[in-house]
Amino acid sequence: MPITIDWGNYEETFVVWKFELFWTWDEMYNALATLRSLLAQKTVPCHIVVDTRRCMMPSSGLISNIQNVPRYMPTNVDLVVVIATHNLLYSLNQTLKRIGIMFPGKIIFVETVDAAYNLVDTEEDV
Repeated sequence: MPITIDWGNYEETFVVWKFELFWTWDEMYNALATLRSLLAQKTVPCHIVVDTRRCMMPSSGLISNIQNVPRYMPTNVDLVVVIATHNLLYSLNQTLKRIGIMFPGKIIFVETVDAAYNLVDTEEDV
């Protein structure tokens, strides 16, 4: 599966959204539907860990699709931790903010899985 989404812990307080190599925009929108379904069951905000370390982004439709993604995101998102080994997603997020397109939740970019899980743990302890 090029994109997987599942709960990251038994308590179901955060979701792990993992991208593997090549994927399509249809797969991305299906993953967003799965994410909405998972978080719709929750009455409290949840966290999301997005693992893009092995992600190969589709070259066609990048800007138009990325700017549509926030419309499909669940609203009960507290923290989004993006694991990225390059700055493309960070730059895209900054550009979207400048033109008024905002993702729900606080977005933090890190380079390692350990850093992502530490942030989620810290946030849950608050």
